Amino acid sequence: MQYGRGEVYAAVLAYLGPTGSSSERRGFAHTAAEYGIPESTLRHHVKEITSGRELQRPGRPGVLAADDTQWLVKWVKECAAANLPVSKQDIVSAAQQIADRRQRDGDGRGCFAGPAGRPGKNGIKYLSGDTA
Repeated sequence: MQYGRGEVYAAVLAYLGPTGSSSERRGFAHTAAEYGIPESTLRHHVKEITSGRELQRPGRPGVLAADDTQWLVKWVKECAAANLPVSKQDIVSAAQQIADRRQRDGDGRGCFAGPAGRPGKNGIKYLSGDTA
């Protein structure tokens, strides 16, 4: 069974309904089957969302925090708006500087696994949002 994050979020939204009221909800099993995801996955996501907690991505946390990644994206967009070209190398250097600073501050996320502690090719694909 193969499903993506989009199917999970669509299923959660369908289960909770447009108003989020429990009177309009369909059952977990029905919604999970309709979207092709395991019922336990749907239950877990609904429980996390309704309890007010933020959903965690599976696996090891990334070297950069979400706000660091958002800052990088904003920086690239602002440079593009000002007609200042930003190369992959510029993004890699900025990401490494952020990670180094966080590590010196005791963030505990570690460093990139690429050569010389720099993000590798997959790290740049992740930063750019190109995960295909």
